[in-house]
Amino acid sequence: MPAFAGHVPLALAGVFPDANITRSPYWAGMPEEYTQDGFLEPTDPLFDQIQRSFLRIYNATMGGLGAPDTPHLFNADSYK
Repeated sequence: MPAFAGHVPLALAGVFPDANITRSPYWAGMPEEYTQDGFLEPTDPLFDQIQRSFLRIYNATMGGLGAPDTPHLFNADSYK
């Protein structure tokens, strides 16, 4: 199942100025105007808050995590 890997819009730093957000590196030579994303460090308290919210919404949409037949493995590829 997917999980929150830390990818956030850079604009989130305007809402959470103390969050540890770094600009994602340029990818495949894309111009800067197309790379306006950031990476929220997993050690930042906001990461846990967003992760829990993401999983709660995903769980409500896709089914309960407590069910025996529900996968409990999560993928969070940061490609950083």
